[in-house]
Amino acid sequence: MHSTTRAASTPSEPTETLDDMGSFLAHLELAVAAHPDDAPRALRSLADHARKVRASTFRRTTELLDEGSREADGIVAQSMVQAERILLSALAALDRRVDEAGHVGASARAAVAVELRGAS
Repeated sequence: MHSTTRAASTPSEPTETLDDMGSFLAHLELAVAAHPDDAPRALRSLADHARKVRASTFRRTTELLDEGSREADGIVAQSMVQAERILLSALAALDRRVDEAGHVGASARAAVAVELRGAS
């Protein structure tokens, strides 16, 4: 049975989300220490950074889900191929057993015919 390996993600994918989060936290620290007159600007800045974090997190999550879906599709395809091989092998074995049973039945009929001729 084959094992699937995950495709290596490019280093910028998770880093982008972490950078966005780091930037958001830095702006949050600045907003906490900001002068009350700067509060509207700080809140707008936080909202902008929160949108960036949400977008990069959504994008990364979607990429990971897509990757998982492709892996699952591959596993299902491999399983279907293996199941078909097993089914064909089982059918061939069944055919052999049916043929053997036919030979045994024919031999039994021949033996009974010989017995009946010898008894008459």
